[in-house]
Amino acid sequence: MMTGVGATLSFAAGESTFSFGLNQSFEQGAFLGLESSDSFDFGDGGNLSSVNVGVEHPLTSRLSLFAGAEYGFATTSGATGDGLIDDVDQVAFSGLAIGASLSRVFTKNDKLSLSAAQPTRVESGSVAMMLPVGRDQQGNILYEAVNADLAPSGR
Repeated sequence: MMTGVGATLSFAAGESTFSFGLNQSFEQGAFLGLESSDSFDFGDGGNLSSVNVGVEHPLTSRLSLFAGAEYGFATTSGATGDGLIDDVDQVAFSGLAIGASLSRVFTKNDKLSLSAAQPTRVESGSVAMMLPVGRDQQGNILYEAVNADLAPSGR
């Protein structure tokens, strides 16, 4: 479940329409779409802050092209450190979309759109993990703290 608030400012420049938006949201029980579990405890969820930009440009009276991008930061809240994930710090994320819209396809008030999008993707950040490394003589699992930088491997 996600709750939040956002605002978008749109304005025309020539034939094109530009938009600029700010968003603040809270993702309950998940972090960037990854659900919490016993092993991967993200706590209460994620706090996300982002900015987005977009443009739409008409090619004809019925056909227009559009594109949009989002960039933001996410942090976890309320993590207990009981799972393999101990902490997630300042994760930067992004998303992209591009497409075309055709108006009045079937009726005078409809619009048919085709788009390609890169869903939200982690750009940078770090994660602290508690990895099991062995057992003691009583059979208790031994853990070692490991920090890892987050980076994309491709788009």
